[in-house]
Amino acid sequence: MRDMNLISQTYIIRFLEKDLRLFALALAILVYGVWGSPTPDSVTWVEIAVGCLLFISVGTIGFLRAFKYKPDREKWFLCGSVLLIYGLIAGITGALIAGADVTAIVRDILPFGFMFLPLFWMTQNNSDVFVKVLIACFICLGLCFALRASSQIMNLPFNPGYDKLYYLGNSPAVLFSGLFLLGQGMERLARGLKINHVIFAGFCFSGSLLTLLPMIITSQRASLAAVLFYGIFLFGLFALKAPRRMIIIGSLGLIMTALFFDDLLFKILLDIQEKSDLVGSNMRFEEWRAVWSEISQNPLTILFGQGWGASFPSPAVADIEVTYTHGLMGYMFLKLGLVGFVLCGFYITSLMRLLLKEFPMQPVFSMALAAPLLIDTFLYAAFKSLDFGLLLAMIPACKILTNTK
Repeated sequence: MRDMNLISQTYIIRFLEKDLRLFALALAILVYGVWGSPTPDSVTWVEIAVGCLLFISVGTIGFLRAFKYKPDREKWFLCGSVLLIYGLIAGITGALIAGADVTAIVRDILPFGFMFLPLFWMTQNNSDVFVKVLIACFICLGLCFALRASSQIMNLPFNPGYDKLYYLGNSPAVLFSGLFLLGQGMERLARGLKINHVIFAGFCFSGSLLTLLPMIITSQRASLAAVLFYGIFLFGLFALKAPRRMIIIGSLGLIMTALFFDDLLFKILLDIQEKSDLVGSNMRFEEWRAVWSEISQNPLTILFGQGWGASFPSPAVADIEVTYTHGLMGYMFLKLGLVGFVLCGFYITSLMRLLLKEFPMQPVFSMALAAPLLIDTFLYAAFKSLDFGLLLAMIPACKILTNTK
């Protein structure tokens, strides 16, 4: 009887320490993927539920460890910790001095906090089980967003009614899922053309095509270019290992494309050309000039930014006063100044270096992470979402996955 009590107590402790956090993580991403929005206009039960579940998955210990300095920490962790502390102090101080709107401050601080999910999670969750669950949930999130974004043209009863293609289709989870599934399918076929490999690749390619739909609908030039480059690069990489097999696969792919998708490809190219002629570079360079014009009026704002909740008339949206920029680095420059810009650059660069180290062991995974990371850092505003934080958490998870193989 005593042994049974000891076993039950041990199981309960293990569940509270590990399994509960894992379950909370999976449930949070599931709720977010089915009902959530990357940039909600108001707080609903979805945001409250996701926030509570994320807090359970992180725990107070994981949160506090992100603020503790340890010289043996990896470089990306130290860079992230410094940026987190500086961002909270400088961002809140600047917001109070400027008298920024409280709602705007909260809408800035929350996505800023999401950026440090790697610090909160990786101090305690370094098992391959956690990593695999995180990857699987992130892929499901991308597929859910792609399905919801595409439902408007596919007449699917999966849309709560408030989705906008721009927000869901631009999610880094959508691009990652499309790239990763495409790479997994190609990798499996490169191993051999057995029936189980073909079936597995078919499922992967189907999921990848689903994620492409919102990108095609909105003519996301950067994302579609990333898909094209990713596919060509991996094909060449696998061709070095299995040249005959990849030649057969490539020939079959070209034949099927010519027979069934030639009109679609022509339409995609035409839409991209029309968008390029209409908007050019989407006023990205002009947006940087506007940010500089906004903060250069005072040496202190150049160094430390205008704080959370700061806004500026953005030429990228017809000079409307907005609190975001199209790209993480411009956003950091506006909110946290040159100091925040440099610290964020160190944080992102250190994560990118980690991906480069993992590339020889996991080219499919590392490249699928690198593409949305670079796009959201410099081109898209999707960094202001939980998706981007989850994407960053996958980078050190990639190393853990390699070490456990």
